Amino acid sequence: MPGSESLLLLALASTYFLIDSCNAQQTLSPKPTLSPKPTLKRKCTANWFFNENGGLQTKTMPDGSIIYSQTYQDAVLMRLFDMIGTRNRYCVEFGFGYVDEDLHGAALLLKNSGLNTRRLKEVGWNSTFFDAVVADPTINLKRVVLTQENIADEFRKAGLPLEIDYVSIDVDSIEAWLLLGLLQGGYRPRVFSVEFNTAFRPHDLVSHQKEWHPWNRSMVFGASAGTLNMVATMFGYKLVARVRKLDLFFVRADILDAVCPPSIQPEYMDHMHGVGSKILHGPPKSTEEAERLVDFPLALMGLTDAARKKAQLTLQEMGVRIGERMSKKRSTRPG
Repeated sequence: MPGSESLLLLALASTYFLIDSCNAQQTLSPKPTLSPKPTLKRKCTANWFFNENGGLQTKTMPDGSIIYSQTYQDAVLMRLFDMIGTRNRYCVEFGFGYVDEDLHGAALLLKNSGLNTRRLKEVGWNSTFFDAVVADPTINLKRVVLTQENIADEFRKAGLPLEIDYVSIDVDSIEAWLLLGLLQGGYRPRVFSVEFNTAFRPHDLVSHQKEWHPWNRSMVFGASAGTLNMVATMFGYKLVARVRKLDLFFVRADILDAVCPPSIQPEYMDHMHGVGSKILHGPPKSTEEAERLVDFPLALMGLTDAARKKAQLTLQEMGVRIGERMSKKRSTRPG
């Protein structure tokens, strides 16, 4: 018999499914309303990251030191922890491609400079890395294939505290399932960031299926922002920042509310300006690849076939949007 937490997840998934079904049209789902320009700069947490003109004020570290992450993730992290403080200065990162297996120690970290946590490690944080291929005990890099079922146990084996300060998730496939498994397993990071698939609209609840597959450089990877926000909300987290078309940053609500009154916190849609408006990667390269996408609430309910069919409908809608956009561009070109 399912436990109380499993029943709660099923109930929440059913609620998301019913709301989505009630809002959906027979063909295309309604487009969310987006403000013409982001209004984040006027709202609490946004003041931590944006200047008065709405631009990021975290392109460089306050002390002028180098930013290591793919864009500005580490600068956002440093500023975020300046605002909310730290508890244990433990961090974890997994899913980053360690491109040169012959390197070790500091040289390996130097080669893979896009780590979100490298700056934290340099300022004295206790850092743990997980990878499916490479292990290196000198930098606390552990080789393990993480799944929804084992991720919490692997964190415990590594001696990581339940209220770890920061977790970075980027595996190009099963992000939503790993996040769910970690939170189901009793872990409550104070902050976590997770890569999202920007091809999908903010209200789409699409994810890669639960089983991992290597990324094929197509749009079949990860999860939509809506899916990740759904999981985060289930466990009491709030979105505080989006780094371009890459990562979403969430903070535990009790921590955020203590420093930023809920009445002036940005809403989820405040962060979604432009999400789903541009597809950065190509279409699925096969039907098999396309069918790895699922509707997350239906998948949580165990309705695998229905989950795949609904995700395919979302892909079809996306194709219609692309076609309309291309047709509009052609019609506006000078003859």
